[in-house]
Amino acid sequence: MHWDNLSERDRRVVSAQNADRKFDMSLVYAVAKRCGAGYLQVLVCSPFSADIVPFPTLFWLTCPYLARKCGELESRQKISELESVFEQRESEVKRWHEEYSTLRAELVTPETEGTVKKKSESMWNSFVSSGAGGMNWRDAPSAVKCLHLQTAGYLGMGWHPAEDSLKSMLGNFECDNCICNSSQREA
Repeated sequence: MHWDNLSERDRRVVSAQNADRKFDMSLVYAVAKRCGAGYLQVLVCSPFSADIVPFPTLFWLTCPYLARKCGELESRQKISELESVFEQRESEVKRWHEEYSTLRAELVTPETEGTVKKKSESMWNSFVSSGAGGMNWRDAPSAVKCLHLQTAGYLGMGWHPAEDSLKSMLGNFECDNCICNSSQREA
């Protein structure tokens, strides 16, 4: 995977984009995806905070346009449509969760792994066995959790088992009026 480093401009934009959301900037590892105007769409997050609290969401959707669109779709019960697709594509869903988990685990340093295992072996086992966003996909293989997570995972990884459905639901993955530019002026 090719990820970009976070610049000072990016930090200001992320702060503005997430002003109304609970988000710990110290978890940001890199930028997974940018829009055509160069603004952040998806961040790569560290799997553990500095004080060893798990953060299972590897890809964080930060684009205000996509976040709003996902929220609107969730309010229209579109999660159930994605769950239906997941039910039909069990092997692809399994592969997606496993690849997500592997990518997340690759970001853990040996020192952090040792600290986590020392703190709680069961925490480590849960971490390595969970899928996207910490989901227990083995017990609930068609669970979606939220469209924000699915969209961020799709854009961050470059593929998704329900890619066609996400594209159909979301339509355009970029806004027409570069709303991040206006939030940048405010930051």
